[in-house]
Amino acid sequence: MADGEHRFKPRRGSGRTWEQNLGQAADAMVSFAERLEPRLRGSVRA
Repeated sequence: MADGEHRFKPRRGSGRTWEQNLGQAADAMVSFAERLEPRLRGSVRA
């Protein structure tokens, strides 16, 4: 993430928004989940 603290809030002068950081974090989580071994994907229940 280019700029952001633990709540993904960027510094004012960074030029980033909270929404951009949240979207980047979500994309990273999806990318991670897609790399999981296929047999593990079905074992997680929402």
